[in-house]
Order: sequence, then structure tokens, then C-alpha cells
Amino acid sequence: MSKRYSKAWIPLESDPGIFTELMHNLGADDDLTFMDVFSLDSRPWIPVRALILIFPSCDAYKRDTETQTTSHDDKELVWVNQTIDNACGLYAILHCVCNIPDAIKPGSVLSGFMEASNRAAFLESSQEVEEFYDRAAQDGSPALPAEAVDHHYICLVKHKRSNQLYLLDGEMGGPIEKGKLEDEEDVWDGRHIIRTYIDSRKEGTFSLLALVNSG
Repeated sequence: MSKRYSKAWIPLESDPGIFTELMHNLGADDDLTFMDVFSLDSRPWIPVRALILIFPSCDAYKRDTETQTTSHDDKELVWVNQTIDNACGLYAILHCVCNIPDAIKPGSVLSGFMEASNRAAFLESSQEVEEFYDRAAQDGSPALPAEAVDHHYICLVKHKRSNQLYLLDGEMGGPIEKGKLEDEEDVWDGRHIIRTYIDSRKEGTFSLLALVNSG
């Protein structure tokens, strides 16, 4: 089913440096950084606050999202409907950062986003967001035509109070619950979900970014 968008932007390259710079420009804490994950078998040496998967269309994700119910009743969980085409990288960043307590600088663009009554409309109309995003997109490799883009960005986050693991995708109808984690577990302990998607498609390029504290 096709989706109507308010506008279209250039896709972001899945580069941790580009993602980190954009996140900081929008107002995320300087201590947060994105890093590449090259294997699901080796745990990163520092706690993982969130994961972003960049992946081509795959049957496992399609089945998963078709059979899972979505809801957005939890006021403490930040999820926003994607209304800007090709900007799923931005939405993944927002879903990561805005679900981490005390990760946003007061008076920043992200602070304004969090305070907005309509967050989707805020993103559509914010000149600052568009300028920061365009700068990040231009820093990457030459963009493919929109019709050639076959990769999508989603993220996994841990709810700060319930320990519920959520899959967040602005293209879905809301957050998708993926089971509970223990108090001592971080988002890395939900990586089996990502492995299922990767294993369902033998061809195509998958990339994984972890959001961590650099200090």
C-alpha cells in the first residue's frame, strides 16, 4: 500500500559520523555517539542505548509487522508518523534519542520537537530541521534517485520505566512491542530480532548502528 507524504528529502547515508553530527546539531547530548556494529556475535564494550538497522525489504520484517499490533498509548514513549519521504534516517535518530532520559539539550531543536503538540507537523515545517538534515545528506555519497532507494531505517529502544523493548518505525501505525528486557539488560539483548530479518534475505546489504555513550 502506497503512502502519501508531505514532501521528499535526500536519503541519509548510513554513516555513524553523519548520524552523530546530525543528532548533535539537532540538540542531543554531546556524550552520545553512533558507532558501526559489524557482528551480532560480539557485544560492544559499552552499553547500547539503541540500535538502528538499515536494511532492504525482507520477508521476515513484512511478516513481523503484519502480525504485530501497534499502539501509541504510552505518553512516555516517543513515536512519530513519517510524513517526509526518504527521511527514515531522521525518524530513526529521533526515535532513538527522544526515548533516552535527559538526552536532549534545553532550548534545542529537539527540545522544541518534544514540546510540539503535533510532532510530525513540527518536522515538516521546521526550517532548522530541514537545513541540518540537508547538510547531513550532502555530506554522504551522491544520492540515488528516490525510485532506486530500497533501504529503510528502523530502531530498537528500551522503555525507560517498563523495560519493554520496542521496534519503532515511522512507516508503521505505531510502536511495536518486542518483549521485555531485564533491568540489567540493554538493547543489545534484543538483537535476535535483527538477526531474524538478516537471515530472511541472503542477498542485499544490511547495516547496523549502535547509539552509545562515548564518555
